[in-house]
Amino acid sequence: MPALPALRERQIKAAGHLNAAMSSIRILGSLIWDEDHKKAFLKSGSLPKPRYEAVDLEACFEHVKDARQLIENEGDVGEWLTRAADSIETTALMLGARGTAKFFTHSSKLYGVPTETLIDRKTRVIDLARHMDDTLN
Repeated sequence: MPALPALRERQIKAAGHLNAAMSSIRILGSLIWDEDHKKAFLKSGSLPKPRYEAVDLEACFEHVKDARQLIENEGDVGEWLTRAADSIETTALMLGARGTAKFFTHSSKLYGVPTETLIDRKTRVIDLARHMDDTLN
């Protein structure tokens, strides 16, 4: 393991690259539907088939790669930086897969799926959502 000041410096640089990676992409702006698609969805209840413009993800992937080269997987900070790099990379892959089945694969990895169980190992996320909907409405 490198000396602590050197390790800390590498971690700070890695965190800077990860911050730059996330700053280089716009998640919600890349997923938003135009007004015609919104209206069609609200009217029909079926999912529209929007055409998404290509998103330049090269800078994001480059920053994640640079961060990974600096990360030492020892210790809590190294493990946290690795998880952050994984999450950012999966987010970029998800955005690159908009409009395809791979979008679901990547979004499920990031956010889970409604059929997963909560910490009690009995209640599913969808069950909680339905309970909250019933309670609030």
